[in-house]
Amino acid sequence: MQATAVYNPMAKNLLLTYVLWAVFSVLGVHRFYLGKVCSGILFICTFGGFGIWWLVDAFLIPSMVMEVNMANGCIPRGGVTVVNTLVQQPNPVRPYT
Repeated sequence: MQATAVYNPMAKNLLLTYVLWAVFSVLGVHRFYLGKVCSGILFICTFGGFGIWWLVDAFLIPSMVMEVNMANGCIPRGGVTVVNTLVQQPNPVRPYT
């Protein structure tokens, strides 16, 4: 069985979220990217919670991205299930020569 990757425009990227968090720091752009507009506005007004909220977000970003992706149907509700895709093929039978 072959797995194929499907592009989902609603899926949010963890790496991009961290880049937005690092580059735009206290502007809260990473929160707007994740659709958290109200907290993004509060983030701007308080300059990232005076830096504390910004630092806490470094640890919260993975769960925020997963939460948004689950809400958009990009990840099954139970989380990600990793399935072993390595299938061992039997050795071909070689006739005696």
